[in-house]
Amino acid sequence: MAEPPPQLLPANIVEGPFGISFDANDTTTIFVFSGLNMIVHSVVPIPLSSAFWIAAVLLYGPWYGFLLATVTSTTGCVISLALARAFRPPRLGMRGGAADTWLALDQAIVREQWKIPLLVRSTPVMPVVLANALLSLTSIDWWTYTWTVALGMVPAGLPYA
Repeated sequence: MAEPPPQLLPANIVEGPFGISFDANDTTTIFVFSGLNMIVHSVVPIPLSSAFWIAAVLLYGPWYGFLLATVTSTTGCVISLALARAFRPPRLGMRGGAADTWLALDQAIVREQWKIPLLVRSTPVMPVVLANALLSLTSIDWWTYTWTVALGMVPAGLPYA
């Protein structure tokens, strides 16, 4: 009989630093992954999005991992929207020579409704936190922001699944 292929990870995975394990059967792993993914997609300006999509697929398989990454990434982006809206000054962008440009951009996004936010989200080279900041500071409504985030991440995340 042929020997089974060697396992990449030992059968009994031990906890790593800070109590984090990479055992998909450990219930703590899903909460740690979800929390870290939401933080990465809301406030961390380093482009780590693809690493979390890959980790989700490796830990939980292509379908469940893709769904988990989509939901937690979208949640992180909505947290970013809440933070940006809570701390933006009332007259953001209405100072200096950039006021007219910002107002025109804001009006274009509102006029086109979902098209511009979906195109921004569907661009795989646009850093997620930068897109969050730019779209959060416009007058886009919460619902349009949320569903365009979720749908726009599919083309970027699908290759990882």
